[in-house]
Amino acid sequence: MMASTLRLPCSKPPFVRIHGKEGVHELRAAIDTAASLCMVQKRDLIELGYHAYFGPRVANIGEGAEVITPYYKIRAPLVRVKEIELGRLIAKDVPCLGVDIFEDLGVDVILGRSFLENFDLEFDFKDDVVTFHQEEAPTEG
Repeated sequence: MMASTLRLPCSKPPFVRIHGKEGVHELRAAIDTAASLCMVQKRDLIELGYHAYFGPRVANIGEGAEVITPYYKIRAPLVRVKEIELGRLIAKDVPCLGVDIFEDLGVDVILGRSFLENFDLEFDFKDDVVTFHQEEAPTEG
């Protein structure tokens, strides 16, 4: 894969494609550089085949992770998502939290640093543009 660049408006949430064992969902996302991990609606992860992460056994043994930003703190099951696509850019094996918090936000995914670290980012708020650069093909981790 050659280097890719994608320019998006900062003020409009992009759509991403989340891949799982049981299909692909196209979901509206928000970029949050303060969040250490991505967060995806729990219902979408279950529909995509990640349901094993949400059983009572997982909750009892405490497997999960925590995201802390200036605005919120969340603890939830940690899921390694097979692939997240943003336009022609791809990140593989992305750690994400499965959460139920986005009902009023108008998005289904928060793109945190576990996704964003796969790219070089440039924010130009004056021109309302965020630019993603990906130099080479992502590798599976």
